[in-house]
Amino acid sequence: MLESEIKNIIAQNCNSYETKFKIINMSVGRLCESCNNCINFREDICSKGLFNEMKDIISIN
Repeated sequence: MLESEIKNIIAQNCNSYETKFKIINMSVGRLCESCNNCINFREDICSKGLFNEMKDIISIN
């Protein structure tokens, strides 16, 4: 599975996911939920420490 797909799945299932973009222009369309778009994900690290835990769970399934 590609890293971008994993980040999408994690964001869609993460209770701590909070978008960086509070106002989304509907003419542009809805942004994809991804760790890259989460305020808790900076410099490829989840400040809540949830990314690796959730990635391991997804990898098992």
